[in-house]
Amino acid sequence: MVPESLPAGMRKPLQLARLNPFTAVLRLVRRQDIRGLVIVIALTTFAQMMMNSTWVLYTTFRFGWSPRDNGIAMFCVGLASVVVQAGLLGWLIRRFGDVRLSLLGLGSGALTYAAYGLATEGWMMYLFILCNVLAFAAAPALQGIVSKSSQADQQGELMGSLQSIGSLAVIITPLIGTGILSAVSHLPPNDWRIGSSFFVCAGFQLLALIVARRYFRNHGQAA
Repeated sequence: MVPESLPAGMRKPLQLARLNPFTAVLRLVRRQDIRGLVIVIALTTFAQMMMNSTWVLYTTFRFGWSPRDNGIAMFCVGLASVVVQAGLLGWLIRRFGDVRLSLLGLGSGALTYAAYGLATEGWMMYLFILCNVLAFAAAPALQGIVSKSSQADQQGELMGSLQSIGSLAVIITPLIGTGILSAVSHLPPNDWRIGSSFFVCAGFQLLALIVARRYFRNHGQAA
């Protein structure tokens, strides 16, 4: 349906063995030149998917939110994402550069996850979503850096392999996140420990920030 962008001489024949998502992830891990960034993307993806799988359970228990309240929150997420990725991303990259924007976004995400877990009123969640604009730019910036590290005939496969990380996260993180919520569900809704799943997300994001800083420093990329 879509014309192939690569010249005929750069195309590779389709091999079923290369379509295995586990094999794709293994190939990513073996790429020593971008291994650090792959770890960063995996950590941020796991944090995002864990939040997605526990958000409604958490807000319903802690704040007594209705489906309408959660719908408004998801609208705020979509609005912030569209504004940043469709409108501000180019300007942000020109202003900060891929590397610095990635680090700022990772740091913003870590703080916001922690804030979600510490929020004492439901309205705070909306505010934190709208204030977390830099985090919506981190993933595109990181993917852009990874894409530039590969040759043209490898970029499509590389981007597809990165999506495999998201597929694995969708399977694994709900088990972790709901398990954490279950472990603290006996506590009263106003107990700070109810936000433990978000604190774990913040930990993933903070670790991603540390790994990213180390990777960029070791590769001589200014931040």
